[in-house]
Amino acid sequence: MHRNVKPELHQFEQAREYTRAVNAVKLDRIFAKPFVGALSGHADGVYCLAKHPRQLTCVVSGSADGEVRVWNLGSRECVWKAGAHKGFVRGVSVTSAGDGILSVGDDKCIRLWSMDYDNRNWTDPVDNEPEAVFMGKASYNAVDYHQKNEWFCTASNAVDVWDVNR
Repeated sequence: MHRNVKPELHQFEQAREYTRAVNAVKLDRIFAKPFVGALSGHADGVYCLAKHPRQLTCVVSGSADGEVRVWNLGSRECVWKAGAHKGFVRGVSVTSAGDGILSVGDDKCIRLWSMDYDNRNWTDPVDNEPEAVFMGKASYNAVDYHQKNEWFCTASNAVDVWDVNR
């Protein structure tokens, strides 16, 4: 059996070099170190995130330990936290005015948290209790707030639209 030992005369040289080049680019992207920083503090995994509609440095997270946290991305620190639910927090959303946070979880509750943002500093509520609690029939998987009206939508085994004022 004849074997060609010269790589320049090999019939699959071009395809082989193309594959090597693509693999090299993929490895460069993997090891490019895009990681900027970690927002550590939750005791369990984070399952939902929401951004503030008006503040670029504000993010809200909900985790499997039932805790909701508000983060300042500029300083990478937690500025507010609350033990929101018994079980997983499945969804968080910030109100359109930016003065409240909605959270839903496995405990079949929707909680509306009142938040005060003044001069780039969060002021913690004294009692750290929700402003309103809405009870449901099933555990919720997601929540989203309307951009203009005082409505929010939840998803469980059905999709429900709620009015905050009623």
